[in-house]
Amino acid sequence: MNTDEDLNSLKDTLRILTDEDDSILRNYLNTAEVSLQTAVGKDFNGFYSNDDVKTLYRTACYALAGTLYTYRVSVTDSAQYPVNSTYDSIVGALRGMYLKAESEAENG
Repeated sequence: MNTDEDLNSLKDTLRILTDEDDSILRNYLNTAEVSLQTAVGKDFNGFYSNDDVKTLYRTACYALAGTLYTYRVSVTDSAQYPVNSTYDSIVGALRGMYLKAESEAENG
């Protein structure tokens, strides 16, 4: 998720027109990717590159990175914001797909 294409897609999603926050957006994309792979499972056999997984994976990463960017000031004692529900629902779907792929890999 550290490509210029991913950064530009995230910026399009968030309607960001400047390059001022590119560094923090890249960090949030990397954080989202690590978080997602921690929640679902590490990449094996190119799981996250599969056609039926790739779009969900990118959408979840963009959703979490966008949430982190939008609510980056909520680390204080002010109101707290829940993680994006889009991300949560995709994590659930990816977990099921991951377990199925893992089982198929084990059983040949």
